[in-house]
Amino acid sequence: MNKLRLQIRDFKAIAHADIEVEGITVIAGVNGSGKSTLSKLFYYIIKLSLKFEENQESSYRRLQNKIIQTLKMLLDEYHIDYDANWFDYLASKRFQNEDYDNYFSSLLDRAEALLKEHDEKMAFNSIQLGRMAAAFNRPFLLKLNSEEIHKLEDIFSILNKELENRRLTIDDLIRRRPIDIFEQNMQFYFKTKNTTFQFDEDITPIIDKKSGRFNNIYSLENIFYSDTPMTFSVSGIERRLSITDVNVLHWKDLKEAILDTPDTMLSVEQESVNEEIKNIISGEVKVNEDTLVSEFTYTRSTDDLKIGLNESATGIKSFAVLQMMLNKGLLNDRTLLIIDEPETHLHPQWIVEYARIIILLNKKLGVKIMIASHNPDMISAIRYISERESVLDTVCFYLAEKIADSELYNYQKLETDIEPIFESFNIALDRIADYGV
Repeated sequence: MNKLRLQIRDFKAIAHADIEVEGITVIAGVNGSGKSTLSKLFYYIIKLSLKFEENQESSYRRLQNKIIQTLKMLLDEYHIDYDANWFDYLASKRFQNEDYDNYFSSLLDRAEALLKEHDEKMAFNSIQLGRMAAAFNRPFLLKLNSEEIHKLEDIFSILNKELENRRLTIDDLIRRRPIDIFEQNMQFYFKTKNTTFQFDEDITPIIDKKSGRFNNIYSLENIFYSDTPMTFSVSGIERRLSITDVNVLHWKDLKEAILDTPDTMLSVEQESVNEEIKNIISGEVKVNEDTLVSEFTYTRSTDDLKIGLNESATGIKSFAVLQMMLNKGLLNDRTLLIIDEPETHLHPQWIVEYARIIILLNKKLGVKIMIASHNPDMISAIRYISERESVLDTVCFYLAEKIADSELYNYQKLETDIEPIFESFNIALDRIADYGV
């Protein structure tokens, strides 16, 4: 089993932490001790590595899309007839990268031919050519210097050179995977230049400062981070939030993965876990194709009642997240699932049920799980159910311990000893004694 390891010093509320994720990792601590920071560091480091190539390709695709939109504007401005299906087809998501590039090139040639036809009948003057250069420059900063443009052909010649240079740059970034791109993203996510952490897969550094490379992670294909089931109960909520709000980017990622992935035929192990969830919530939640009603629908097994997930109890929503991911085939031995304080929305009995499902996902499907909790029932349930299911050797607990006379925390590795966690919970009982009769 592959091991992921994050080492941190002096990062926000964390003075020191050395966290390993190999099976089920449980992070315990009071509010403000850095549990969410740990979760987000794992999430964004891994996501940036897994999506590095895709992110670079996406930047090139955005450039191509903006060029297409500019060409459409120019054709419309000069009342040039064209087949709108040419452009609409490009947005149909039917393409692999190579096919997309080929179709884009042919579309660029068609638009150039139409503009040339117009130019032969009614030559573009210098002001019109300058407007074209400005149209291409503003949206995506291509270097179409109007002083270098004397005829229509000059625009397309410069445009093709810029595209070629951008393609070469992206190919070079994908090959080198420079660490500075990773650091720029982390600065964006965490608003700090502090990168005093190290991340390894087994003994291989993923953040390799010696070589200046941000390496691949080979043991994972997917990572998901869930810190509230409410993401799925209000249709489109994350679309109304700023894409620059790093506190909700993981909502969007998780929801899009569920909406964009078709249902899959479940294996015997997957179906057995799914049946456990169905029994707990007395039904099943699925993506509703009629999104005018609701994006997600809960169907109760006792009477086939169907209601929107937003009308369901919050506890059902918590299990629904796992159930929908399971039905989409997103939970397997190449997935890391990060869950932040799921007990917040669960009845005490369902806290125990939730812990059991987490353990079954690891035992039967091999899902790596990192869970942050400050609930004694959740901690106990994970500890003792994992022992009953004979997977205790895959479980490790960590506790955030406050440094005296500071607001900083060190994380202690407890292995499977949860007594120190309960000693920290006793602070609540002390408060009751202080404030009670």
